[in-house]
Amino acid sequence: MNASFASGLSAYQGAAVRLNRAADKLTSVMTNETRQSDTPANTPQSATNTPGASAASAPTPIPGSRRAPSSIPEAMVDIIKATHAAKLASTSIRAADDMIGEVLDLTA
Repeated sequence: MNASFASGLSAYQGAAVRLNRAADKLTSVMTNETRQSDTPANTPQSATNTPGASAASAPTPIPGSRRAPSSIPEAMVDIIKATHAAKLASTSIRAADDMIGEVLDLTA
């Protein structure tokens, strides 16, 4: 019974560690994204006032081409997985607790 309790507790602690890592990943992605949006973009000087310059504008980056936005869903999935693992571990801990309670009731 102690082994099943220890196993459940170990699984719960592992889920908590996984949840913390995913939350740290999410906050770092969000922090980096906020920093990137706060800095002004490096735009070249417009050449429209220069005689003989082409009227074509500078190429703009494709939206969503950065790595950060795809990391947000990955972090959210990791958080959901860790939450489910913690729920399963708590079920195991409850079952071990119930077994210990039953043994104590039988011996009393």
